Amino acid sequence: MHHSSTEIIKARSSIRKYSFRELPGNKLSEIFHILTTENEGPFGNICRFWLIDSESYRNEPVKLGTYGFISGLRYIIAGTVTKEVPMNMEDYGYVLERKILHFTRMGLGTCWIGGTFRRSEYAKTTTYKDGEIIPAITPIGFPAEKRGLRERLIKFLARSKTRKDWSELFFDKDPSKPLTREAAGIFANALEMVRIAPSANNAQPWRIVKEGKQFHFFLARNKVNESYKSVDLQRIDLGIAIAHFDLALIDEGITGICQTEDKLTVPEGWTYITSYTTFLSE
Repeated sequence: MHHSSTEIIKARSSIRKYSFRELPGNKLSEIFHILTTENEGPFGNICRFWLIDSESYRNEPVKLGTYGFISGLRYIIAGTVTKEVPMNMEDYGYVLERKILHFTRMGLGTCWIGGTFRRSEYAKTTTYKDGEIIPAITPIGFPAEKRGLRERLIKFLARSKTRKDWSELFFDKDPSKPLTREAAGIFANALEMVRIAPSANNAQPWRIVKEGKQFHFFLARNKVNESYKSVDLQRIDLGIAIAHFDLALIDEGITGICQTEDKLTVPEGWTYITSYTTFLSE
């Protein structure tokens, strides 16, 4: 049964409790396929990923990064991107979120955990190149509690209530003029999928200004979340948002590309990230 990206985005939630079960061979080979394909982000950075099977975690909940405890943890996905190159964080967020949505479709649980990770812990199983960084990882496995679709929908509705309102996030040509769902028209669903995207500390740092068929993505930095030395969690969040926007538009039969616009006025307190130009197939 093929679910649309929109349904998968709604079904995804952060899973903190796993059943310490071995993943069967067919799931593992599907995971390896997902980890080794479509690794280039929209801004041209290549990310690399690998799966870590850590039997050693069996007995106690594990604290990952600054995130908190994950129980029943057996498998972790870690990845790298080149340090200090333009748009590396956005690409990493974009590429890993698309993989996370594939895993959600497979019935597996995941949970975004950003931060600076010591490569000694996470790079044992791979060839780690100098000049690379691990900006975020995710546990992966069977969730301990099996939730039916109805329960997942209830959880999704609860989650969408904890998100900022449209009027704080999306704007019509001018950052002082909120964009309504009606005015967004066929783009309303894609914007809603951005609104419910996961973000570090649930800060929801994305702001989007619609100008015709073009959507300008900005980052409104949240003071709570100071960036780590070389990992910028809020730029990863922008990559996640762009992935949701992109996938939800594809559901509607709309394609687009990310470009940089030179002559944009950037509102005070915001950072310009990219402009997503949509192509409507008649």
